[in-house]
Amino acid sequence: LVAISFTHIVKSAEPVFGAAMAGLVLGETYPFTVYLTLIPICLGVALSSASELTFTVAGFATAMASNFAFALRNVFSKITMSEYKKDETMTPANNYGLITIMSFLMELPLCLIAD
Repeated sequence: LVAISFTHIVKSAEPVFGAAMAGLVLGETYPFTVYLTLIPICLGVALSSASELTFTVAGFATAMASNFAFALRNVFSKITMSEYKKDETMTPANNYGLITIMSFLMELPLCLIAD
C-alpha cells in the first residue's frame, strides 16, 4: 500500500498513541513536559505524510491502526502485570512472551484461511 519507509515514519507516532491510551484506559496522566515532547513527533509525521510521494489513505490508515494496536497491547500488558505483581515468575519478559503466543494463536486461523 505504501513504502516501508513511510510506514516506519508513521509508526514513530506510537508514543503519542501510548500516552493517549494510557490516559483513556488506565486514567494515567503524565507531566506537561511529556506531552510537549509529543508535539515534534506529530509535526514530523504530518510533514512526512504531506510530502510522501507514495501516500495513500489506506496505507496511512493501516499504519495508524498498527499504532493503535501496539498501544492497546502495551496498556493490556500493564493491566496484566498489575494483577500478577506478587507472582515472581511473571516477569515483563514472560508477560511479553505470553502475549506474543496469544496473538499468534488468535491470528493463526485467519492465516490458515487466507493462505
